[in-house]
Parts: sequence; C-alpha cells; structure tokens
Amino acid sequence: MIAPDYFGMGDAATEPEAYFVKASTQQASYDCYRDAVEFMKSKGMAPAHLFVGGWSQGGLNATGLLEKLEQEKVAVAGTFTASSPSDPFAALNGLMYHPRQGLDAGWLNTIVALSVFAFENYHAEKDLAKSVIAPDAYDALRSIYDRSYGGPEALMALLGTFGERPLLGYFRDEYRDPAYFAASRYGQLLAEAETYRQLFKSPVRAYYGTQDEVVKEAIGQLSATYQAIMIGSEADPSQSNVVAEPVPGADHRRTFITAAPTAKAWMDTLRAREAGPTDDGRAMPTP
Repeated sequence: MIAPDYFGMGDAATEPEAYFVKASTQQASYDCYRDAVEFMKSKGMAPAHLFVGGWSQGGLNATGLLEKLEQEKVAVAGTFTASSPSDPFAALNGLMYHPRQGLDAGWLNTIVALSVFAFENYHAEKDLAKSVIAPDAYDALRSIYDRSYGGPEALMALLGTFGERPLLGYFRDEYRDPAYFAASRYGQLLAEAETYRQLFKSPVRAYYGTQDEVVKEAIGQLSATYQAIMIGSEADPSQSNVVAEPVPGADHRRTFITAAPTAKAWMDTLRAREAGPTDDGRAMPTP
C-alpha cells in the first residue's frame, strides 16, 4: 500500500501546498507508485492488481492518478472515490451562489484559501489571491494557507468567526456575478483541475453522501453522469465503467467511513473474478 504526500504536505515539506493543483498531485502520486514498483522488484516481487482510492480532495486526486496511469498504459483493476469534488469549479460555484441553509460546512472558506494561494504559487499567477479575496479577509485566509495562525486553538477560533460569514462574502465584490467568476483566472484554474472528463477504461465507484456538507449530491454523481452521456447509456448508467453510489444520510466523513469497507469488498470481488480456481473449485484471490 502506498499513500503519497502531496507537494507542501508533511512535516519535512519546504514547498508551498499544492491544493487542487492537478499536475502537481498527479506527479506526486505517480512518482510514489513508480518507486513502490521498483521497491517490489528489488525484493523479487511483482505487482498483481492495482487499486486506487481516495476521499474528499483525495477522491479528486484518485481519479487524477487514474487518468495519469491510463495515459501511461498502467493497468488499474479498480478505483473508488468518496465525497470527491471531481470538478472543483462546479463544486465551488454551487456552494458560492446556491448555499444550503443549515447544511453547508462553516469551514468552506478554507477551500478558497488553500486553492487560490496554491494556484498563485504553482501557476505563477502574481497577486491572484488579492484579485479574488475580499481585502478584509485576505490576511486570515493567507494564514490558513501558510499555517501561520499559531496552533490548533488559534485555528479553531479563526474558523469560528468564519461560520458567521457566507462563503461569497470572502470574495471581492465583482465575484457576486457568476459570469465574472467563470471568466476569471481563478475560475479557469479551478475548471482545469477537474479529473473526470475522460472515458476511464477501468471500473470506478464514486460514493457520495446525501447529507454531505461539502460536496453536493449532483457533484458526487458528476463523474458517472459524464461517462454515461459520453457512451450513450444515460437510460442505464450501470452500463458505464463509472457508477455513482449514494450513501443515504451520510455527511462528508461518514461517506468515507461507509465507502472504505464497501469498496474493499468490491475490490476483493474484482480480484476473485480474475483468479484461478482452487482444487475444490473455489475462487482463489490473487495477492
């Protein structure tokens, strides 16, 4: 099992965080995969079935890695995502302009903080954050990105003040217009971070919670809907390689808690299908 650190994550990291920076997280994950394969070879082992999985930002990055692996002709047995914002622009757009009273998380502004400063750094977009964030919120959001808020208690105090302000209130006035947001450089970079607009060759299960305070149901279903449209199976989405799986009543975290063991059972089934029979005729899973 491998679990890659993204750029800017981990205690030893010296580079800025690469939140929602697609090419960066793809490369970090793919490099980790290649190193794992070389390590296995050094121990006289060969990989059999490769599975990919992730939750929340990790779900977005799971299909981003799947995209990279399939481009590199690496066979993937199956992928699962949980609460994945597979299209960051669509996900944030809905939260900004169509908030859900009493359901949306009070810390959604951290998504803005992490993504806008990451884009500024990794896409070399000078002063991007200042062009997006309301002046009176700039310092607070910057402190979240660079971890300068002074520890967990200070962070919780900071997040407590955020719950009193609508998400759109963290943006400059011109962002009140959805068309402006869509045409802005920030909006364009969010749109470029999607990881679902290709026909995946291997099976994908996309789990989404019906009470997710971060990822709306429509976003959770988006990757499956796109795949079904592209292959003409809208009437029967189960014919698609990407299948959306609802988790009734689940919030953001509970979606993952339910999806992980459910996906594990699904992956075991995929492995067993390709395994040879034992002497008594039972399927023998491949290691």
